[in-house]
Amino acid sequence: MFRGKSRNAQSKDETIYVVEDNEVVGEYICTSLQMAGYEAVELFTDPRTAVEAIKDGNARLVITDIYMPGLNGFAITKWMRRLTGAAKKVPVIVVSADQTKETRQKLLANGVSAILPKPLESLELVEAVQKALGEPAKV
Repeated sequence: MFRGKSRNAQSKDETIYVVEDNEVVGEYICTSLQMAGYEAVELFTDPRTAVEAIKDGNARLVITDIYMPGLNGFAITKWMRRLTGAAKKVPVIVVSADQTKETRQKLLANGVSAILPKPLESLELVEAVQKALGEPAKV
């Protein structure tokens, strides 16, 4: 299922994609980002739909869970790094309760910018987004 959360986007390529099968967590991430001034945020509760959007090359950043039905965050990040063009370089932040050393190593090997624990703190999320996008701290 796709739930668009884009509001007042300047252009489509400024969109932050949130890929999270738990709608409550996804809404929390979107709201946290919008409160921090990121206006173009889209929530995908079906990771396969997110992949289609990422293929279009309009993502500024992807925030994804790891364990989701149908397609997991490991597969999404690995697939993104095999793309060509701008989509290959889109920063990825993973949000997961799985913080084991093995999982972290696997994600970092796939070019993930940050790995954040669940439950997620809004401030930690916004700081990770700013760092991944190369922006100065706003919070």
